[in-house]
Amino acid sequence: MRGADAEKARRQRTFAVASLGKDRWFWVVWPSIYQLESGEFGQENSWGYERTKAEAVDQALAVAGADGKRFPATYAKQYHKLKRSFEQGTPQRRDRSGSPPAAREYVYHDERDPLTQRWYSVRHRIAKTTQRYVYVEQRPHDPNRLTGTWIDHTDELYRLNRRTLEREGYALAPVTAELDDPMFFVTPFHERVTRPDGDTPSCLVRLGLSYPSSIAQVKAAYRHLAKRLHPDYGGDKEEFLALQAAYEQALRLCRE
Repeated sequence: MRGADAEKARRQRTFAVASLGKDRWFWVVWPSIYQLESGEFGQENSWGYERTKAEAVDQALAVAGADGKRFPATYAKQYHKLKRSFEQGTPQRRDRSGSPPAAREYVYHDERDPLTQRWYSVRHRIAKTTQRYVYVEQRPHDPNRLTGTWIDHTDELYRLNRRTLEREGYALAPVTAELDDPMFFVTPFHERVTRPDGDTPSCLVRLGLSYPSSIAQVKAAYRHLAKRLHPDYGGDKEEFLALQAAYEQALRLCRE
Protein backbone atom coordinates (compact mmCIF):
# COMPACT_ATOMS: atom_id res chain seq x y z
CA MET A 1 0.00 0.00 0.00
CA ARG A 2 1.55 3.29 -1.09
CA GLY A 3 0.87 6.99 -1.54
CA ALA A 4 -2.75 8.09 -1.36
CA ASP A 5 -4.03 4.65 -0.33
CA ALA A 6 -1.62 4.45 2.60
CA GLU A 7 -2.56 7.93 3.78
CA LYS A 8 -6.25 7.10 3.50
CA ALA A 9 -5.75 3.96 5.60
CA ARG A 10 -3.91 5.99 8.28
CA ARG A 11 -6.82 8.43 8.52
CA GLN A 12 -9.54 5.77 8.47
CA ARG A 13 -11.36 5.35 11.80
CA THR A 14 -12.46 1.89 12.89
CA PHE A 15 -15.73 0.81 14.47
CA ALA A 16 -17.66 -2.25 15.54
CA VAL A 17 -21.24 -3.07 16.54
CA ALA A 18 -22.60 -6.01 18.51
CA SER A 19 -25.87 -7.26 19.92
CA LEU A 20 -26.14 -7.31 23.72
CA GLY A 21 -29.63 -8.78 23.77
CA LYS A 22 -33.08 -8.00 22.49
CA ASP A 23 -33.39 -4.42 21.18
CA ARG A 24 -29.95 -3.52 22.55
CA TRP A 25 -27.05 -2.92 20.19
CA PHE A 26 -23.71 -1.53 21.30
CA TRP A 27 -21.48 0.50 18.97
CA VAL A 28 -17.96 1.87 19.48
CA VAL A 29 -15.61 3.98 17.35
CA TRP A 30 -11.83 4.13 17.82
CA PRO A 31 -9.38 6.81 16.63
CA SER A 32 -7.40 6.38 13.43
CA ILE A 33 -3.66 5.83 13.26
CA TYR A 34 -3.29 9.45 12.12
CA GLN A 35 -5.23 10.72 15.13
CA LEU A 36 -3.12 8.61 17.49
CA GLU A 37 0.10 9.95 15.99
CA SER A 38 -1.01 13.58 15.94
CA GLY A 39 -3.06 13.63 19.14
CA GLU A 40 -6.09 14.94 17.22
CA PHE A 41 -8.80 12.94 18.95
CA GLY A 42 -11.36 13.49 21.68
CA GLN A 43 -10.71 12.57 25.28
CA GLU A 44 -12.82 9.40 25.21
CA ASN A 45 -13.67 6.76 22.65
CA SER A 46 -17.13 7.26 21.15
CA TRP A 47 -19.72 4.60 22.00
CA GLY A 48 -23.41 4.15 22.65
CA TYR A 49 -26.47 1.92 22.56
CA GLU A 50 -29.24 1.69 19.96
CA ARG A 51 -32.38 -0.42 19.53
CA THR A 52 -31.51 -1.94 16.15
CA LYS A 53 -28.40 -3.04 14.29
CA ALA A 54 -29.06 -0.55 11.51
CA GLU A 55 -29.32 2.32 13.99
CA ALA A 56 -26.08 1.24 15.68
CA VAL A 57 -24.22 1.09 12.35
CA ASP A 58 -25.62 4.48 11.29
CA GLN A 59 -24.56 6.08 14.55
CA ALA A 60 -21.07 4.58 14.35
CA LEU A 61 -20.65 5.79 10.76
CA ALA A 62 -21.88 9.24 11.75
CA VAL A 63 -18.91 9.42 14.12
CA ALA A 64 -16.31 7.45 12.13
CA GLY A 65 -17.21 8.90 8.75
CA ALA A 66 -18.68 7.23 5.69
CA ASP A 67 -15.36 5.48 4.94
CA GLY A 68 -15.02 4.03 8.46
CA LYS A 69 -13.53 0.55 8.63
CA ARG A 70 -15.73 -2.03 10.35
CA PHE A 71 -14.19 -4.56 12.74
CA PRO A 72 -15.95 -7.86 13.61
CA ALA A 73 -18.66 -7.83 16.28
CA THR A 74 -16.31 -9.61 18.70
CA TYR A 75 -14.34 -6.35 19.03
CA ALA A 76 -17.42 -4.49 20.29
CA LYS A 77 -18.44 -7.31 22.63
CA GLN A 78 -14.97 -7.65 24.14
CA TYR A 79 -14.56 -3.87 24.52
CA HIS A 80 -17.93 -3.66 26.27
CA LYS A 81 -16.94 -6.48 28.62
CA LEU A 82 -13.59 -4.87 29.46
CA LYS A 83 -15.17 -1.46 29.89
CA ARG A 84 -17.58 -2.89 32.47
CA SER A 85 -14.80 -4.77 34.25
CA PHE A 86 -12.83 -1.54 34.79
CA GLU A 87 -15.98 0.21 36.04
CA GLN A 88 -17.00 -2.61 38.38
CA GLY A 89 -13.57 -3.60 39.67
CA THR A 90 -12.57 -6.96 41.13
CA PRO A 91 -13.27 -8.49 44.55
CA GLN A 92 -12.44 -6.28 47.50
CA ARG A 93 -8.96 -6.08 48.97
CA ARG A 94 -8.23 -7.07 52.51
CA ASP A 95 -5.65 -5.56 54.80
CA ARG A 96 -2.64 -7.50 56.10
CA SER A 97 -4.66 -8.95 58.94
CA GLY A 98 -7.05 -10.56 56.45
CA SER A 99 -9.99 -8.43 57.56
CA PRO A 100 -12.26 -6.61 55.10
CA PRO A 101 -12.01 -2.80 54.86
CA ALA A 102 -13.47 -0.88 57.77
CA ALA A 103 -16.89 0.68 57.38
CA ARG A 104 -16.77 4.22 56.02
CA GLU A 105 -18.89 7.20 56.93
CA TYR A 106 -18.14 9.41 53.93
CA VAL A 107 -17.02 9.39 50.31
CA TYR A 108 -15.52 12.36 48.50
CA HIS A 109 -16.37 14.20 45.29
CA ASP A 110 -13.81 16.47 43.62
CA GLU A 111 -14.58 20.05 42.69
CA ARG A 112 -12.47 22.80 41.16
CA ASP A 113 -12.19 26.27 42.63
CA PRO A 114 -13.20 28.68 39.83
CA LEU A 115 -10.75 31.34 41.04
CA THR A 116 -7.62 29.35 41.88
CA GLN A 117 -8.35 26.44 39.49
CA ARG A 118 -7.21 24.08 42.25
CA TRP A 119 -8.93 20.79 43.00
CA TYR A 120 -10.42 20.01 46.39
CA SER A 121 -12.91 17.46 47.75
CA VAL A 122 -16.29 17.74 49.44
CA ARG A 123 -17.73 15.04 51.70
CA HIS A 124 -20.90 13.09 50.96
CA ARG A 125 -22.36 11.03 53.79
CA ILE A 126 -22.91 7.32 53.24
CA ALA A 127 -26.57 6.67 54.02
CA LYS A 128 -26.48 2.88 53.80
CA THR A 129 -24.42 -0.02 52.49
CA THR A 130 -25.64 -3.30 51.03
CA GLN A 131 -23.75 -6.32 49.72
CA ARG A 132 -23.59 -4.81 46.22
CA TYR A 133 -24.03 -1.06 46.62
CA VAL A 134 -23.09 1.99 48.66
CA TYR A 135 -25.76 4.69 48.80
CA VAL A 136 -24.50 8.25 49.35
CA GLU A 137 -26.38 11.49 49.85
CA GLN A 138 -26.50 13.68 46.77
CA ARG A 139 -25.96 16.89 48.72
CA PRO A 140 -22.49 17.49 50.22
CA HIS A 141 -22.38 16.87 53.96
CA ASP A 142 -22.98 19.96 56.09
CA PRO A 143 -23.09 19.46 59.89
CA ASN A 144 -24.97 22.74 60.23
CA ARG A 145 -27.92 21.24 58.34
CA LEU A 146 -28.42 18.41 60.82
CA THR A 147 -31.52 18.58 63.00
CA GLY A 148 -31.19 15.29 64.89
CA THR A 149 -34.55 14.13 63.49
CA TRP A 150 -35.78 11.87 60.70
CA ILE A 151 -35.43 14.81 58.28
CA ASP A 152 -31.65 14.23 58.29
CA HIS A 153 -32.21 10.95 56.41
CA THR A 154 -34.48 12.14 53.60
CA ASP A 155 -31.86 13.30 51.09
CA GLU A 156 -31.92 11.77 47.62
CA LEU A 157 -29.13 9.24 47.09
CA TYR A 158 -26.56 8.18 44.52
CA ARG A 159 -25.90 4.45 44.17
CA LEU A 160 -22.24 3.39 43.86
CA ASN A 161 -20.83 -0.03 43.12
CA ARG A 162 -19.43 -1.29 46.44
CA ARG A 163 -16.97 -3.74 44.91
CA THR A 164 -15.40 -1.02 42.77
CA LEU A 165 -15.24 1.42 45.65
CA GLU A 166 -13.45 -1.06 47.90
CA ARG A 167 -11.13 -2.49 45.23
CA GLU A 168 -10.16 0.62 43.26
CA GLY A 169 -10.82 3.38 45.80
CA TYR A 170 -13.35 5.11 43.54
CA ALA A 171 -16.67 4.45 41.82
CA LEU A 172 -18.91 6.16 39.28
CA ALA A 173 -22.34 7.55 39.97
CA PRO A 174 -25.01 6.34 37.51
CA VAL A 175 -25.31 8.22 34.21
CA THR A 176 -28.71 9.45 35.37
CA ALA A 177 -26.96 11.52 38.05
CA GLU A 178 -26.15 14.14 35.38
CA LEU A 179 -22.88 15.10 37.07
CA ASP A 180 -20.08 16.74 35.09
CA ASP A 181 -17.69 14.53 37.05
CA PRO A 182 -19.32 11.24 38.16
CA MET A 183 -16.36 9.99 40.27
CA PHE A 184 -16.60 9.44 44.03
CA PHE A 185 -13.51 8.49 46.06
CA VAL A 186 -12.84 6.90 49.44
CA THR A 187 -10.17 9.53 50.23
CA PRO A 188 -10.06 13.30 49.63
CA PHE A 189 -8.01 14.78 46.81
CA HIS A 190 -5.12 16.06 48.97
CA GLU A 191 -4.55 12.54 50.32
CA ARG A 192 -4.79 10.83 46.94
CA VAL A 193 -1.97 12.88 45.42
CA THR A 194 0.42 11.24 47.89
CA ARG A 195 -1.02 7.75 47.38
CA PRO A 196 1.63 4.97 47.45
CA ASP A 197 2.52 3.46 44.07
CA GLY A 198 1.45 0.06 45.40
CA ASP A 199 -2.14 1.29 45.34
CA THR A 200 -2.08 2.52 41.74
CA PRO A 201 -5.49 1.97 40.09
CA SER A 202 -5.51 -0.88 37.57
CA CYS A 203 -6.41 1.42 34.66
CA LEU A 204 -3.20 3.42 35.22
CA VAL A 205 -1.14 0.26 35.62
CA ARG A 206 -2.38 -0.82 32.18
CA LEU A 207 -1.09 2.51 30.80
CA GLY A 208 2.25 2.20 32.59
CA LEU A 209 1.52 5.16 34.88
CA SER A 210 1.30 5.77 38.61
CA TYR A 211 -1.07 7.90 40.66
CA PRO A 212 -1.36 10.82 40.43
CA SER A 213 -1.08 11.32 36.67
CA SER A 214 -2.30 14.24 34.58
CA ILE A 215 -4.69 14.08 31.63
CA ALA A 216 -1.75 14.95 29.35
CA GLN A 217 0.27 12.02 30.70
CA VAL A 218 -2.67 9.66 30.22
CA LYS A 219 -3.17 10.75 26.62
CA ALA A 220 0.55 10.53 25.83
CA ALA A 221 0.80 7.01 27.28
CA TYR A 222 -2.31 5.95 25.40
CA ARG A 223 -1.03 7.27 22.05
CA HIS A 224 2.28 5.47 22.51
CA LEU A 225 0.70 2.12 23.37
CA ALA A 226 -2.26 2.33 20.97
CA LYS A 227 -0.04 2.74 17.92
CA ARG A 228 1.90 -0.39 18.89
CA LEU A 229 -1.19 -2.46 19.77
CA HIS A 230 -3.50 -1.35 16.95
CA PRO A 231 -4.76 -4.43 15.00
CA ASP A 232 -4.08 -2.74 11.67
CA TYR A 233 -0.40 -2.67 12.63
CA GLY A 234 -0.33 -6.28 13.71
CA GLY A 235 -1.17 -5.64 17.35
CA ASP A 236 -3.01 -8.01 19.66
CA LYS A 237 -6.79 -7.51 19.70
CA GLU A 238 -7.23 -8.34 23.38
CA GLU A 239 -4.46 -5.99 24.45
CA PHE A 240 -5.78 -3.21 22.21
CA LEU A 241 -9.31 -3.44 23.61
CA ALA A 242 -8.08 -3.61 27.21
CA LEU A 243 -6.04 -0.46 26.56
CA GLN A 244 -9.11 1.36 25.21
CA ALA A 245 -11.16 0.53 28.30
CA ALA A 246 -8.31 1.50 30.65
CA TYR A 247 -7.78 4.79 28.82
CA GLU A 248 -11.41 5.78 29.13
CA GLN A 249 -11.42 5.01 32.86
CA ALA A 250 -8.11 6.79 33.47
CA LEU A 251 -9.44 9.99 31.91
CA ARG A 252 -12.24 10.02 34.46
CA LEU A 253 -9.86 9.35 37.32
CA CYS A 254 -7.08 11.88 36.60
CA ARG A 255 -7.00 15.66 36.74
CA GLU A 256 -5.36 18.33 34.61
